[in-house]
Amino acid sequence: EHPLHGCTCAAEVRTFGRNNDYHDSSRPLCAPITGRLPSRYGYEVCNIHAAEVIGGLIALRWRRVGSYNLLVVDRSSFFGILHRSHLPTHKRNKGTLSPLEARLHRILWHLENAWHPPRILPAWLQHLHANPDAWNKRGPFGPDRLIKTLSKVAYNRRGTIGVDIKSHQDEPPFHPTPALAQSNASVDRLCSIARPLPAPPDVRHPSSPLFCNLSYRGCMIMADPLRAVRSFLRNQAAALQRKVQIQGKISRLGKEAFLRTLEPSILSCVSIPPEWRVFCLPSDTSGDIDLYPALYRISRSIGGCWTEAQHSDSDIKQLALAWSARESHHPRCCPLCHLSTGDSRHASLSCRYTKPYRDLLFDKMELLLASFASTETHGTAASDLRSAGGRLLPSFPPAALESVRWPILSSWGWLVTNQAHEEHLRLNSMDSTAPRVSKEITNDLSYRAIIPSAIARTILGDSELVQPDEDSECVATAASEDHVAQELAALR
Repeated sequence: EHPLHGCTCAAEVRTFGRNNDYHDSSRPLCAPITGRLPSRYGYEVCNIHAAEVIGGLIALRWRRVGSYNLLVVDRSSFFGILHRSHLPTHKRNKGTLSPLEARLHRILWHLENAWHPPRILPAWLQHLHANPDAWNKRGPFGPDRLIKTLSKVAYNRRGTIGVDIKSHQDEPPFHPTPALAQSNASVDRLCSIARPLPAPPDVRHPSSPLFCNLSYRGCMIMADPLRAVRSFLRNQAAALQRKVQIQGKISRLGKEAFLRTLEPSILSCVSIPPEWRVFCLPSDTSGDIDLYPALYRISRSIGGCWTEAQHSDSDIKQLALAWSARESHHPRCCPLCHLSTGDSRHASLSCRYTKPYRDLLFDKMELLLASFASTETHGTAASDLRSAGGRLLPSFPPAALESVRWPILSSWGWLVTNQAHEEHLRLNSMDSTAPRVSKEITNDLSYRAIIPSAIARTILGDSELVQPDEDSECVATAASEDHVAQELAALR
């Protein structure tokens, strides 16, 4: 895949060397097949994965039915497609190139049904059986000498053996053999030669062995229809949400926020530990609690506070106007402390009337973060992130008392704040919350239950930050059907 020329693919059939050079050299048996790929294949953008799948399909043109076939590809995901061919029909074509996958599965089915073991094993297969460690090898690779998989027998079923090989093995020893490493390097050169070729037109409706397909905007949907439709709906919803100035703030954060903590599947039925039940409401049951309705509103900063209640309750709006005229305060001013706008941020982080609850929450959160990583680890990670530049952490210095009582929260600038920072955020925000929201960065959004990715990475490591599988449906369920019935009755 080239940033200017797009993707190319190549495949050729090669033979091993003669006599003593059998494993040390190889040569092509016929002219290779090379070419550039269109920018789009169906609805999908052609990428390196599509190029490898198409290259593998081309290579299988030279398959020999009833004999051993050695297929060498330098793309691990390609072999996942081969393994899916043995799953039940409804689970096979779940990738992003389902027509090509279906064609691959048909070829494998044909090879398997025509398979009969030859009496004499080819020399390369004898070498594999005698030296399995050489064909399944991990070792240092590249200038940084990182340990990577250099060669792996990734598929082996009824005469078809697939080898996943690492490209650009520039120094001996070559794995699994010099001949196969040389063959893979030859295909890489053919791909480079194909880059200057004219780009073919986009293929809007590729030929497909599937009995039906979906089309969107005049192009065939190549992915699994369930995932494709869900992806379209998600993208459309996200695009609309990003346009909403206040409620859509979290959808504009990108990878700076660790949003997996807001998944409905983990919030709809939550068991509250005894040490955290001090924050439960009197109406909360002793069993599991459905937190998602509350988190849905909190993360979008809708409902619950003085300014937000005025939008949804006309009686509160009239009460605020009357109080404003009588006390000479702005209608949006906090009716308790009279020091700031009475929105969810002020109530959560700076109103003096909520300070006892806030301090208790900060104490417990400090202990929780310290149980995952030491104070020094958090401080070093926050310092490294701050020195990296950019507007990733709040620039205000924490108060001396807060730095002593909550050193981890203070190092991240998360949950804790100070008066100067709050005055900076609420400047020109008395009549509307939008100006303040536009100034907030990810670490400012703790009042919306947003955890920055930097904190999650310090606690979990990079491996746990992977997004969940899109195949898993996240559906919120109520913890109590009685409560749902009562709410529906109230709406009627």
